[in-house]
Amino acid sequence: GGYQLTGVTTLSGDYNYSKVSFGEQDAQSGGVNIPLFSTTGHTGSTTISTQISARDTVGATATMSHFIQEDSSGSRGSGSFTTITESLNWSRLWTQQLNTSLSGGGTLRLPVGSAIPGQSSKLQVVPFVAAAMTYSSFAEGFRAAGSSLRGPFDGLPSLAGSLNPGGIVAPGAYTVMMSYRFSLFPSFAFGAGPLKTHIVGINATAGITPKLSGLVGANYSHGTQSSPSTTFDTIGLTVGANYLLGPVLASLTYNWLFFSREADS
Repeated sequence: GGYQLTGVTTLSGDYNYSKVSFGEQDAQSGGVNIPLFSTTGHTGSTTISTQISARDTVGATATMSHFIQEDSSGSRGSGSFTTITESLNWSRLWTQQLNTSLSGGGTLRLPVGSAIPGQSSKLQVVPFVAAAMTYSSFAEGFRAAGSSLRGPFDGLPSLAGSLNPGGIVAPGAYTVMMSYRFSLFPSFAFGAGPLKTHIVGINATAGITPKLSGLVGANYSHGTQSSPSTTFDTIGLTVGANYLLGPVLASLTYNWLFFSREADS
C-alpha cells in the first residue's frame, strides 16, 4: 500500500509472508546426511521517497524480518533470527532509456538466546548494499519476428485490464536489468541461520507479440556462514514466457540451478 503525502513525496509499505518446506529426506553427499531447514519468513518494510528533481528521487527504507527455521527431520531442534535493516535510497533517470538505483545502509541481526547448543548468537551488524541499472528500449527485430508468430488466442479481443498488469511487454520493446545485492539471507541446507550473501544478476524481458512476452535471466550468489564456517555458491538460469488469455496471464518458466558448498574441516 502507499499514500502520496505531497506532490513529490510518497509513503509506501508492504508485508511479505513466505514459507519453504522440506519433507524428511535421505539424500547423502559423500556419506554425510544433508539436513534441510524448513523456513517461515515474515518481512515488513516502509519507504518514504521524495522527487527532488526531474531526474532524481531520494528516500529511506526501514525493514524488519523474522525467520523461523526447523530441521525437516525434527532431530536438530529449531532456530530463528530477526533482522532490522535501515537504508538510504537514490534513483536517477539518466536518459529516457537508462535508469539506476542505489541503496546503502546497515542490517542488525538481533541477539538470540537459546539453551540448544549452536542456537544462541550475539548482536551482529553487517552492511546492506543494493544497486541496479535498467535499460529499456525498442528493437525492430523483435517486432518483425513477432509479427510472423500467431497463437491460437491472438484473434480474440482483449479485455480491459489484466489479472497481472505489467506482465506483457509491447511488441519490440525490451528491458535489461543488471543488479547487485549484499545482505543477510536464511540458509536452507547444512545449517540454520543467516548467510552473508552477495547476489549479482542480469535479467531481460522482451515483447514478441501483443499477447506474448519472453524473459531470460542469470544470477550468481556467493554466501558465507560463520557457524559452522561454510561457503556456498549458486548459479541460476531462468527462461520463460508470459501469454495473455483475455484478462488472465499464463506463465511458463524453466529454472536451472547449480549449487556447491565448501566447509572447513
